[in-house]
Amino acid sequence: NIRSKFLDNHSGTGGALAAIACTAIINLDSYFIHNQAVLGGGGIYAELGNVLMSKRSYYINNEALDGGSIHIANQFYKILNVNSTFIANLARKSGGAITSDHVNFVVHRYCRFVNNTAIFNGGALLTENFVCFKILYCSFGNNLVQAKSQADNSTTQFGECVVGDGRIKVSKIDIKKTVFSFNKLGSEASTIYISHTYEILINFTIFVSNLTNIHGVMISIFLGRSKHTMISIERCSFWTNCANTSSQIIEITGDNSEQTTSYSQNNNMLHLETLHEASLYVHDISYANVQVNRSFIWLMIGSKVIYFCCPSLSYLKQISDRVEDDKKEQFLSLFYTSV
Repeated sequence: NIRSKFLDNHSGTGGALAAIACTAIINLDSYFIHNQAVLGGGGIYAELGNVLMSKRSYYINNEALDGGSIHIANQFYKILNVNSTFIANLARKSGGAITSDHVNFVVHRYCRFVNNTAIFNGGALLTENFVCFKILYCSFGNNLVQAKSQADNSTTQFGECVVGDGRIKVSKIDIKKTVFSFNKLGSEASTIYISHTYEILINFTIFVSNLTNIHGVMISIFLGRSKHTMISIERCSFWTNCANTSSQIIEITGDNSEQTTSYSQNNNMLHLETLHEASLYVHDISYANVQVNRSFIWLMIGSKVIYFCCPSLSYLKQISDRVEDDKKEQFLSLFYTSV
């Protein structure tokens, strides 16, 4: 599709376009506007295919159950989304702009996600069962998640702007030079939620004026079965983000059993819980207007930090009382050595 327009189409699956076992779907300089699907993909639905490429295209006011504008599922190889814009798309369940499931490689580059809405999870993006998921040079603004969780309680995710759920032993997430601003999330929510992923890189990314109703985290990582996860969060900025009750900037939790969300009732910059053999590298983090009520670092017994460095050492108060004294000394020594 080159310089094509799909306007006011309606279908059960794929409001404007549905493709099954298609080698390639290519959209260049195209428009998908006000299309609707009963099930998946307000604009496009595809499965059992090779490549979906969208370049310099616009997806506006599309609606579906999953994937307001695009839903890709079932053994699809690659999504390449470059310099495209997603505005005011609605998912009545999850993935306000895009839902992808069992897609090996997902790349969003120089894209804009604005005013998209999901009722349950992934106000902008919901990506599951991937090998590699990249968000590069993108912006997410004023995306909305309306509810806390699905009515049938079939999930424990809590209304994030971007959801990445790996569940594959080689899965990797790379988020770089991206801006998250003015997103409005659920009652217990995070701007980015990542689970079951073995390599996580978040670099040169800005979080500004994001809002959650009660408990909020900017970056939430649930380790799950990925015991040896490598996490790197470097040169990121967090400015004037707000949660009404409590908030953390970074939260890392999880074990090998049931997934849970364990938001601390205090405001902490970093919340670590049960890291197992995971390695964590946090470096050059800046933040403004972050209220710290109890502790700068909330660290549970059994966690370990490989490297942590933050320029605003004046905000360091105390380690949580749940950490034994010898672990406090070990952590403080590591903290100051790292700086």
